[in-house]
Amino acid sequence: MRLPFITGLILLCVAGIKDFASSAEMQAKLENHTPFNGHTTGISLQTPLPAHFVDPGGHVILVEKSTQKLYLYDRDYKIVREFHVTTGQRPGDKKKIGDLRTPEGVYFFTVVKDDSELLPEYGVMALPINYPNLIDTVLRKGGNGIWLHATDQPTRPLKPYDTRGCVVAANEDILELAEYIKLQITPVVIVEKIEYGTLEKTTEIRREIQRFTEKWKTGWEEKDIKTYIDSYSKRFRANGMDFTGWKKYKERLNSQNKNIHISMSDMKILRHDSNVVVSFIQQYKNNRLTSTGIKRLYLAMEDGGWKIIGEEWAPLPTEEPATIARRYLANGKGTGMINVKTIPEQSSEPTVKQASMDVQKETAHTYQTPILDIEDFMLKKEQTASIRFKLVNKTGERHKISGRLAVVAANEDEFRYTAYPPMSLEQGIPKDFRKGEWFSIRRFKVVSAAVTEKEINSVSVLVYSKEGELLLNKKIHIQ
Repeated sequence: MRLPFITGLILLCVAGIKDFASSAEMQAKLENHTPFNGHTTGISLQTPLPAHFVDPGGHVILVEKSTQKLYLYDRDYKIVREFHVTTGQRPGDKKKIGDLRTPEGVYFFTVVKDDSELLPEYGVMALPINYPNLIDTVLRKGGNGIWLHATDQPTRPLKPYDTRGCVVAANEDILELAEYIKLQITPVVIVEKIEYGTLEKTTEIRREIQRFTEKWKTGWEEKDIKTYIDSYSKRFRANGMDFTGWKKYKERLNSQNKNIHISMSDMKILRHDSNVVVSFIQQYKNNRLTSTGIKRLYLAMEDGGWKIIGEEWAPLPTEEPATIARRYLANGKGTGMINVKTIPEQSSEPTVKQASMDVQKETAHTYQTPILDIEDFMLKKEQTASIRFKLVNKTGERHKISGRLAVVAANEDEFRYTAYPPMSLEQGIPKDFRKGEWFSIRRFKVVSAAVTEKEINSVSVLVYSKEGELLLNKKIHIQ
């Protein structure tokens, strides 16, 4: 059961306090965007919007467990991308360690781990979140080690409810998401089912929270201890201090510090159930100290007004997920693989009349040009031959393409063939396409294959639709 003071609790992460746009201005700003029912219309004051975003302030990630989907939103409440994910094996909110549930709430990514730090099962990248956060701690939720991460099992993100509590997506989806994630700043809201409110109600709540935050900030800057401490709940806890200890601590600092100035940027206000999360980069300066970091305030509704029940500060991170993703994609992470010239076989890219695509209502589409290709082919010969390349969706990200792929390495002089994944071949062609590696891509998939044949003079990449139609047959001659 939730403790009484948790009602209306808000995690406040604020960046830049600005006057709100008028309702008319906000309505004009959001016109011609695609709302969440998938139909292109203008967004009116009564149009349903995700109630979890009081003010996104930038890109926000929303995970809906009931549909096993991850949505990337921008600051204008518009869905930028949608991804398939898989979450905990058991339903419900996480309560304790080992319960195989994915937590629900508002969280932030704390660090980024690349594949050099991870076991293969975590794929190319992992992004731990700050579970348990202050709210979880107050509610006495247990467990830890909850991540958004990739996987080395291509079919895994398509199998619902298949993790020990983490949120798992395909390798290429994590690499794409990394471009939008800022550590300690980008929120991830995890819910069972998305709740909706209206733009009018959202604007009202946002104004209310900003007024409260501005009053708190002014009291701090002006060393008005009465106004400042009035923003705090008697239940306040932070840094080992209760309400009384915090008041004495701030009074002591006020007697020492002069010319206090606080600025805030990258403001975000998020909500889950009765909880709202607001996030900001805080720049603090006085006569003795200058600091910049992430500040979060946790608020509860008490006696008809907001009160701070806790706050925390974190330093700005030195590395971002996008940097690691770009480095990973640049040259195979410096694996020592050598570039090999790609020479396509004649008629190696047949016209595809109807590809198998994961699109809304499984709509079929006709293309007169190849819909798939391979890029950045690399080969490394040691005790075994290691092959790496990108399988690229050439439809311009219009549709997700799914199917099976096989890599066949050949010594054509001696008629020897080896396949990845291992499978039976007939004259270098898979007997059963269903033995191939599963893929599902909107942009690309990084394929890594190892074969026992070292004396290779050609490599063929064969890609099939889910139904077995050959989408691509490309041969690379090794010089």
